[in-house]
Amino acid sequence: MGTAHRFNFFQIGAAINHPDKGKRIDVSQDVNATLGITDAKVVIQPNDGYGDPDLIRSLIEELNIDAVMMYTDPRQFIWMFNMEHEIRQKIPLFFYTVWDNVPNPTYNRSYYQGCDLLMCISKQTENIVNNVLGSDKRIITYIPHGINSKNHFPITELEQGIVREFDNNGVKELKNDYEGMIKYRKDIFGDKDYNFIILYNNRNIKRKSPGDVILAFKLFCDQLSKENAKKCVLIMHTQLVDPNGTDLPEVGNELCKDYDIIYYDARLPSFQLNYLYNISDVTINLASAEGFGLATAESLMSGTPILATVTGGLQDQMGFVDDEGNPIKFDKKWGSNHDGRFKKCGKWAFPLFPAARGLVGSPPTPYIF
Repeated sequence: MGTAHRFNFFQIGAAINHPDKGKRIDVSQDVNATLGITDAKVVIQPNDGYGDPDLIRSLIEELNIDAVMMYTDPRQFIWMFNMEHEIRQKIPLFFYTVWDNVPNPTYNRSYYQGCDLLMCISKQTENIVNNVLGSDKRIITYIPHGINSKNHFPITELEQGIVREFDNNGVKELKNDYEGMIKYRKDIFGDKDYNFIILYNNRNIKRKSPGDVILAFKLFCDQLSKENAKKCVLIMHTQLVDPNGTDLPEVGNELCKDYDIIYYDARLPSFQLNYLYNISDVTINLASAEGFGLATAESLMSGTPILATVTGGLQDQMGFVDDEGNPIKFDKKWGSNHDGRFKKCGKWAFPLFPAARGLVGSPPTPYIF
């Protein structure tokens, strides 16, 4: 959205079964208001899935599109790569690409070769793409995920944010963000006064290890006195039950019944999500593989430190430096700092280096750590 002053965007809004399929939603007015400009043109067309050849052909013809950009695992766009020769005769094909981990996925080479521009979301991804393509460099650049500083920022008594309108039982009230955050904290915790608040703000899927987070919280509290343990709470802001993950309340009831966990699945506007980060002492991410890590990046922008596994794009956020104090650089022989070669990082991060790694895969993606 930050480039809407330069480019117009037409986005296919993908979902498994989108309730608004067939509509076109013009969000230009909201984008203009957010960016303080007047000429943005941003339209979303909800769709079942990421698209198909006929849809792309019709949109290119109808809208006189100048470039097509994809974003996610290339296997979601096999149909697009099968027609890349057709598209690239007229317009370029861009790929905002992410890959979670080494070894270098040589099985992605044909996808990378089918693009005119490869924009890499992490330094590890940039290194991987360069290694896979070898001398065939194409146009490769590093563009990390952007976080809007107007949505995520620290809130304190000295930095009280902006004044907003709040609904208090039907009565409209004006409060600044600090006052709103204090009320929000009370709404969540009631009369309980916690001293240490851990936030999990990720999907409930196996790769994100939400069950491990609950177990880790239990083991952490076991080491404290009963009095101190009662002052700790884990907020699980995620889907409570998901077929791609697990039944989190059941996990907590069995493994962590002596300690406080708040399960919270509400969809929050950006300012309330910022409150959630600000009332927390640390944001945790124990993902086994992570392309970037949006929640941890938002947390850092809100002034809350992170505790996370050393994998994928999370390494960019931790600020690792080498023995000479320079940002670490990956190469063909060393593509990840999971091995703990360099331990020094930003004071805002608490890195977790894996004691062991497992090689997983599937027929489309034969291997990845």
